[in-house]
Amino acid sequence: MTEVYPAELNALRVEPGEYCELLVGDKSLARGYVDRYHTSFSGNSHSIQMSGRGKCQDLLDCSAEWPAGQFVNATAYSLAQNLASAYGKSPSGDVQHPINVLCNEDPATLRRLPQLNLILGETAYEVIERVCRYSSLLVYEDFDGDLVLSRAGTDAMSSSLVEGINVQAATIEYGADLRYSEYRCFIQSIANGLDGGDGGNLIGGSRDKGVARNRKRYIVAEATAGFVDLCIERAIWERNHRNGKSEVIKVTTDTWFDEGGELWKPNRLVTVFLPSLKMKAPVTWLIGDVVFKKDGESGTTAELTIMHPGAYSVQPMALQTSNLIDTSLLFAGGNAPYWAE
Repeated sequence: MTEVYPAELNALRVEPGEYCELLVGDKSLARGYVDRYHTSFSGNSHSIQMSGRGKCQDLLDCSAEWPAGQFVNATAYSLAQNLASAYGKSPSGDVQHPINVLCNEDPATLRRLPQLNLILGETAYEVIERVCRYSSLLVYEDFDGDLVLSRAGTDAMSSSLVEGINVQAATIEYGADLRYSEYRCFIQSIANGLDGGDGGNLIGGSRDKGVARNRKRYIVAEATAGFVDLCIERAIWERNHRNGKSEVIKVTTDTWFDEGGELWKPNRLVTVFLPSLKMKAPVTWLIGDVVFKKDGESGTTAELTIMHPGAYSVQPMALQTSNLIDTSLLFAGGNAPYWAE
């Protein structure tokens, strides 16, 4: 931003902490608060810089607030709604700019928490993110500054990104360093006498046939109910997540909107075809990040980071663990390790 002549000095008066909306026509790009306001001048210029974040910044910055600090029989959705209700208010409690919580999944299908106690001092986002991972949900902020709980998106943008049509620049990074030939799951508890000996603690795991040489990664199961299934799920997640992150597409397109007039959005599928970058066929992958730019040199552009949907899957986890699990029967009766190919 800039001011052209002294009469405009008072036209834009911004105070840190003020509520702010950034619009493109009637479409919202961001709704939140000004964090910093910087003004400067030199011999031939006078400029203004302003930075801020969406409404959900208070969830990231502030300690979680809830009476008694305990939730009973809650879901990730109800917990997020309750924690978010403390923000967007004046010190006196008047609601000004509330944080709405949107759940793209059926709330009735989410896992319920028998009991969850807040850890004193942890932020609201840390609590929400932990519980959402337990429910296999992503957590992010939308253009309206509201909190979204969702799994990897299945809705697609109206436009494809095709070399020679609407792509100004593109890069693809191919990698092998994140991938392993086998992800092996092991069980270990503090009750050594129950561990079935010192050699039979391999539960199973998953294999990646796309890795040509011997590269193994060991995963130790947590001491929790259902630890076998959880550890196998984590091995499968490790394989899919690492495969997804091993191929990253970055595209610069010449518009902020798709053919349907909708802003490019994270967690939306988009079809990409860039034959000059060794792509043999179009892929339909997930948008993970969008940067909107407008300047005098490049004009109006949008930079998109796109990866396989597996890269955005949520790591399986347990909310509670125990100090003792009985593994004495795990390998009894000739039970063999389970492998997911």
